Amino acid sequence: KALAVSTEELKKSPKDKVLFGTQVQLLAENGKNDEALKLLATLPAEEAGKADVQFIKGRILLAAAKPKEALVALTESYQQSQSTMAALMIADTYERAGDLTKAQQFVEQHFTTKPNDGPLQLFYANLMLKSDKNKSIEMFNQLLVKEPDNVAVLNNLAWTLLDSNKLAEATQYIERA
Repeated sequence: KALAVSTEELKKSPKDKVLFGTQVQLLAENGKNDEALKLLATLPAEEAGKADVQFIKGRILLAAAKPKEALVALTESYQQSQSTMAALMIADTYERAGDLTKAQQFVEQHFTTKPNDGPLQLFYANLMLKSDKNKSIEMFNQLLVKEPDNVAVLNNLAWTLLDSNKLAEATQYIERA
């Protein structure tokens, strides 16, 4: 129903940016990714190239199972904004594609400008579980300095330590979690 109302209102006020954004969002939320992308394609080039539009386009392309195209849009958004969400989506897309090295390199590059980006630090710590447990443990410990009661970090660190045969150390984090 919201989609139908939004469609009608957008016909009445085609230049209303809020209605336009709402329409794109509703289309995407209803699985009408191609329609959402077609609507985004009607934007003037200047608007279409903005970081927030590229980010939305990237999210829709990911939902449409088009990761290569999504990476182009997300990278454009990231280059303009260096946003945590764009960075997370880019790194996650690389990881899901099986390119752990590219995901790792991307996050490490992000850290050169935003070294204390908590969500990316957590992503990186979990990513490193697959290739460098010591680096992962180091990152979990860094996160605990900032958030000593973070249950997810305590839990992940405990499991990583258990997996590394460090039972005594793991136990203290299990108890805190």
